[in-house]
Amino acid sequence: MKALIVDDQPNVRLLLSRILRRKAGCTVSEATNGLEALDLLGRQQVDFVVLDVMMPLMDGIETLEAIRRTPSLRHLPVIVLSSVRDESKVRQLVRHGISAYLAKPLRPLDVADRIQEILARLKASPGQPSRSLSGVPKGSRVLVVDGDADFRRMVRESLRDYIVVEAAAGAEGLRTCLDQRPSLVIVGQDLGAIATPMLLRKLRSLPELSSVRVVAAVTGDVNQPVVDADAVLQRTFVAESFRQQFARLVVEEPPEQRALASRADLRPQMISATEQVFGMMLGIEVLATPSSQPPAPGDDLVRVALRLDREDCDLEFLICAPRAMSERMTAQYLQAGDVVTDADVSATLGEMATIISSRLQTALRQRGEEVSIGDPVVARIGRDADRDAPGMRVCYATPAQDLRFMTTLRAVPAPRLPSTAQAAPAAAPRTTPMDMPQPLPPPVDAEVLEMLASLQEPGEPDLVVELVSLFLRDTPERLRDLRGRPLEAGPVARVAHSVKGSAGNLGASYLQELASRLEQAGHSGAPAATLATMAEAVCAEFGRVEQHLQGVLRERAGSGTAIGL
Repeated sequence: MKALIVDDQPNVRLLLSRILRRKAGCTVSEATNGLEALDLLGRQQVDFVVLDVMMPLMDGIETLEAIRRTPSLRHLPVIVLSSVRDESKVRQLVRHGISAYLAKPLRPLDVADRIQEILARLKASPGQPSRSLSGVPKGSRVLVVDGDADFRRMVRESLRDYIVVEAAAGAEGLRTCLDQRPSLVIVGQDLGAIATPMLLRKLRSLPELSSVRVVAAVTGDVNQPVVDADAVLQRTFVAESFRQQFARLVVEEPPEQRALASRADLRPQMISATEQVFGMMLGIEVLATPSSQPPAPGDDLVRVALRLDREDCDLEFLICAPRAMSERMTAQYLQAGDVVTDADVSATLGEMATIISSRLQTALRQRGEEVSIGDPVVARIGRDADRDAPGMRVCYATPAQDLRFMTTLRAVPAPRLPSTAQAAPAAAPRTTPMDMPQPLPPPVDAEVLEMLASLQEPGEPDLVVELVSLFLRDTPERLRDLRGRPLEAGPVARVAHSVKGSAGNLGASYLQELASRLEQAGHSGAPAATLATMAEAVCAEFGRVEQHLQGVLRERAGSGTAIGL
């Protein structure tokens, strides 16, 4: 697979490049910002992008938006590198559709396994969403495109319960499809200049036709899939045979069941968005599990309506969690210890449900559907309708199985759902004290350096020496901005963010923690005196780490002086 790494920090690019080549067999290109990345993507094809969020010139969110606006890149898998927990940034990332995330700072002990897991998912996932043919209701518009007038007439007479529109050539069929937006297109043969394969590609590639379902009518083996077609039927001139085939493909269902069946591709979107929101906002890794135990009375429930303007029903996204789990999630999000209020829980669950729903809204709009989102409504489960309603139900758990919850996407009949939010405003961020642990932890985790050494490739420069040298060269320059003048919150947060990532990559966990606290203080607008005190602690800890890493360089060089500085 071909990968593009986009990050302004050279040590991150070096580490990821080595892992992708060594552990996943990838060919790797690199870019230092979004502008370089878009230029590379315009000139070469890649299978996926690893994209940092905080970069100069053009940040990761702006880059992701540009990628999704480009038709040829709309479905390109993007793995985000992020340590942000800011709700607005997480909302934008999830809404634009990322494939996965890697939490920064990168921990070499974990990141190799995580990357292999993500790439396995990407290889197993189709590039385009599949669409169900079930539930095309009677009265829907069906377009048949075929060069044979007898075949078109047979289709029209066989489907008297549908509005059948005809086109004799591929170009005419494409124009008709754009003008009339049928629910289903039957593509036959003898289509003239725009032949069958080209018409199928066009129907698939145009965003405004993304919700149109396509059936290929073939004269060969109907068990062989046709590229860019949702289904295949035999191109027969016998009306009864055609009706039987069509009936097997298109089954009449109740509106609610039809609404879900025709949007089956929303399930993986819901799963990935949920995993990403919990990972980025809460720092908790959760994965979908085979369990399907229904929620219990008294569990917390938050629902968000997805209003379908052209349907006689709505979709509804729900998160259900036991009260203890809800409180734990909220405490993790607010960094509030063990004490949280009902208002805190409501605000946190509502925020997460809204962000996940925005991802589903984006997926629906990419299909050409008009959809709006209601406000989150938070309650306790008490009614059987809340517990047993059918839908796309998915359970999640942490790897340790100590946190479990459930999401559901279901269809509900009109009238419209209430839109008044019952969630309280989110609580203000709580600051973390700068308590110094006694005794101090080791300046660098030796296991991390051993992991980096295991990525060494024959004939290449020493990876540990390269990463350590970059860190010892760049970090003092960044820390100069924290000394000798009144500190401003914004610049301090940017410096701390950079130091946090670099320290984490090398296993300098306490320096990483101190830099993370300083970054949070900068984002929350802490007073200059507080920032100065916290910055002093970061600089002092860097001195300890620097001394240790100088020894590592001397040891690996086999001489009395450090190299590469």
